[in-house]
Amino acid sequence: MRIAFLTPEYVEQGNTSGGLANFVYRMAQSCARLGHDVEVFSVRRDRSEQIIVDVENVRATLLKNPGCALWEKAILLPGLLIPRLSLINCLYMRRVGRAICDALMTVHTKQPFDIVHTSDLGAPGYWLPARPAFRVVLRSSSRHVDSREIRGIGKSISSTIEWQREQSVFRKADVVYAPSHYTASRFEQELGVPVHVVRPPFFLDAEPERMSNVEIPERYLLHVGRLGRIKGSDILAEALTLAWQQEPELKMVWIGDEEERSLMHRLHQRWGETSAKKVIHLGTIAKPHLYEMMQNAIATIAPSRLDNLPNVVLESLALKTPVIGTDGASINEIVEHGRSGELVPMESSTALAESLVRAWRGVPPFDGQSFQKPVIFEEMQPPVAAQRMLDLVLQ
Repeated sequence: MRIAFLTPEYVEQGNTSGGLANFVYRMAQSCARLGHDVEVFSVRRDRSEQIIVDVENVRATLLKNPGCALWEKAILLPGLLIPRLSLINCLYMRRVGRAICDALMTVHTKQPFDIVHTSDLGAPGYWLPARPAFRVVLRSSSRHVDSREIRGIGKSISSTIEWQREQSVFRKADVVYAPSHYTASRFEQELGVPVHVVRPPFFLDAEPERMSNVEIPERYLLHVGRLGRIKGSDILAEALTLAWQQEPELKMVWIGDEEERSLMHRLHQRWGETSAKKVIHLGTIAKPHLYEMMQNAIATIAPSRLDNLPNVVLESLALKTPVIGTDGASINEIVEHGRSGELVPMESSTALAESLVRAWRGVPPFDGQSFQKPVIFEEMQPPVAAQRMLDLVLQ
């Protein structure tokens, strides 16, 4: 069959730009390995010209990023910044979605597709024609309403428009699925649309590679992601102050951009000069270096408030590094308590601190010997996951 993937973000030159980019990259490769003709339609990260790349028999058309002319003007205007940025993002996603769908339909006219796979992020499927001559499948990631609430951002006209677009795609799709029961149930309850669960295909897409010119502690715990409230970075920050009372030598490495400006600066002030030196922040690093850091960590810490089978957790477990994560937010669907890590109650800095101390002291499963790979990986073998998705679409 001919299968198209519509996504506002995709990998470029071996790097990824988010959970969705990782997922589409892996699912597209998995479908191609089953013998299908696969094409991806997305945009480039910068404003450089359109390119067409072919990686492992997947043709990817990366369009020139349409950008948004309002951006430069908006950030210079005084007043409420967040509503303006929200509006700009809404307009930007509209341009991206239309550009992606226009490119798809141009190709479809000459070489028809059997299946078009779209994301809810950015709702590119909103611009597909009514009653198209192909099956439309939607992969749901997360309700942006939830993330706004967690970050303390109220509703706006632009967020309402975005949510309406996403709902429209949910109802237009022939099949809707989510990677986790957590996400599927939330959408089903709100929209009344059947949402199936299909685990994503998973494989490590790089070889671990040591970073040069960066001094890393011999022993450390790891926290990775877009640092902020959604990933529970503030909960971890509080847990560290408690854990240091029992294990003053406990050290951490944090990797990722800050969701809120000057987050790390504020945390350093909160911890104090001496304790702040025990946390190294590396920002965003290349995937091979990230894998090396994960492989050598005592444990990866993921106290998320909202997530959807996060790549960071999967990658850590695939590298046989235990995970301390939230008992909820879909992380409990991956981590098996006492076997591949520990699960702690959401929002509990006290419970998280106790788990950090156990990991630092090498209590099983953090002893480097008793780790057991979660059974969920059996469902995530690339041919199994890809075929499950295709069977769902064609049933």
